[in-house]
Amino acid sequence: GGYRAYLVYGRHVSPTTSSIVFFLPTTSPAPARRRPPAPAPSRAPSPPGKPLPAANSSRFDALAAYPAHRQPAACGSGGAAAASPHRRVAAPPPRTLLSISGDDDSPRLPSTTPDSNPAALPHLQRRGGALAAALRRPPSAGRLPRSRPLSVGPGRTPHWSPPREPSRLRRIAPRLAILQHSASRPDLAALLAAGKHRAMSAANVAVIGAGISGAVCASLLAARGVAVTVFDSGRGAGGRMAQRRETMEDGTELRFDHGAPYFTVSNDEVARVVSGWEARGIVAEWKAMFACFDRATGKFTDFEKVGDTKKYVGVPGMNAICKSLCLDDGLVAKFGVTVGKMDWLHDRSSWSLASLDGKDLGYFDYVVATDKIIASPSFSGLTGRPPPLDLSSFPQLSAMVPEIPVRPCFALMVAFSEPLASVPVHGFSFNNSDFLSRAFCDSSKPGRACVPPNRQSWVLHSTTEYASKVIHEIGPRKPSADALSKVAEELFKEFQSTGLNIPRPVFMKAHRWGGAFPAISIGGDDKCVWDKSTKLAICGDFCASPSVEGAILSAMSGASKILGCLNCPSGL
Repeated sequence: GGYRAYLVYGRHVSPTTSSIVFFLPTTSPAPARRRPPAPAPSRAPSPPGKPLPAANSSRFDALAAYPAHRQPAACGSGGAAAASPHRRVAAPPPRTLLSISGDDDSPRLPSTTPDSNPAALPHLQRRGGALAAALRRPPSAGRLPRSRPLSVGPGRTPHWSPPREPSRLRRIAPRLAILQHSASRPDLAALLAAGKHRAMSAANVAVIGAGISGAVCASLLAARGVAVTVFDSGRGAGGRMAQRRETMEDGTELRFDHGAPYFTVSNDEVARVVSGWEARGIVAEWKAMFACFDRATGKFTDFEKVGDTKKYVGVPGMNAICKSLCLDDGLVAKFGVTVGKMDWLHDRSSWSLASLDGKDLGYFDYVVATDKIIASPSFSGLTGRPPPLDLSSFPQLSAMVPEIPVRPCFALMVAFSEPLASVPVHGFSFNNSDFLSRAFCDSSKPGRACVPPNRQSWVLHSTTEYASKVIHEIGPRKPSADALSKVAEELFKEFQSTGLNIPRPVFMKAHRWGGAFPAISIGGDDKCVWDKSTKLAICGDFCASPSVEGAILSAMSGASKILGCLNCPSGL
């Protein structure tokens, strides 16, 4: 009735769709003179292309992609009989929010926007959803891709040729989806409420590392309309918030949070972000009792009441937070890719990235590095290659990015056929132990439905002194299976010697965290390292504090620096 249906085809609209339909309010055009339909002459088949729906389609009353002088006569009248596609009719009525103009017949957003047509805005909000916010952009930024004219004539099916250059709708689509779903996303809703205008940015950002810092920074930038590409050398997102999946000999699958076991929050800004994650179902509070075990006396002390300090965990694993953020609209994550070289191009004012095997990864206006060894000689000890960022070419960065000492750790993953009845808590720290520092009952966390019935899984962390001694003996390279088996036996022997009546596990495996905890913080009050001249941000827990909360704060600071350069209110 009162709506005109516009169909815009494009090759680059979104990863899953090939067209977008806009339903916009309009007035019915003046009736046009019609000629009786002429019989279609016998002609050769239409040239190859993407056919448009027929003019009498029940779903579409008009095709705005037609040039104005070739629109079907039924345009704008939902119940009227459609005319043949080749008939000429009157020009579209005024106040049409999407029109055809220009010598090349390519659609553009006209100068008349919802701001100058308030009556149309409620209809757009009901029918178009996120389209209303997109149309608030300046008309000069709303031009659709240059395309070839339609081929329309007697007896021929309308065809549309693909655009010669990528469509701008490809960059608009992710932002529209975020706007449309922001009501159910409190974390994004808080960002979107910070400012009225949300113009799309043409900048593209590379984020190196898909741990919690990289994932949070990438998600915040993508929520503001920035194109973000995340590179990570691992098989998936998580970093030191990873989850290990193991399969036993009988086919039973076990999962362990062998990285960060949980995290706490004291900052109000981080608390608001975590509340949004809770609403999305990727974070839950772990209501467990904790205590301290004295190795000398063999007794538990300092019992902590449940709820004294809220402990949060990812659901169904600690890596669920990073995995979910890396799936946000406008964000592309590439795993199994190690960035091996970063070159600053002065003439282009952008970065050129290449993988460790020399593959070109593209050009980026901004780079966010969340790996603390991005410019460290320890990168060479792990890969045999020089670090990606050569600080000798950036004197201003050399003073800001010193060598970061780290505290290593080994994690022991064990599974028992029955619960440990002699352990009255679900997490505890060790006093007077040379081997173990902490132990956590992983299967007691919320959302761990994958744990087999009547079984219990635990994760034990070694002391820094023990891990440092082992790494000094075996070297910085990835330890062999025999070396990890020896570490697992030593750590479990210490666990059994506590006198807690620990049975032999049905599964046991060790994992090394060579850089588990940074020993210093290099971010200062900014909580990140920012070089405006090269548009480089370095974020991570090593810039703020050695915790998950510190990594989140650093990521928020890095995203705010970039958004400030793009003149986008960060809302952080």
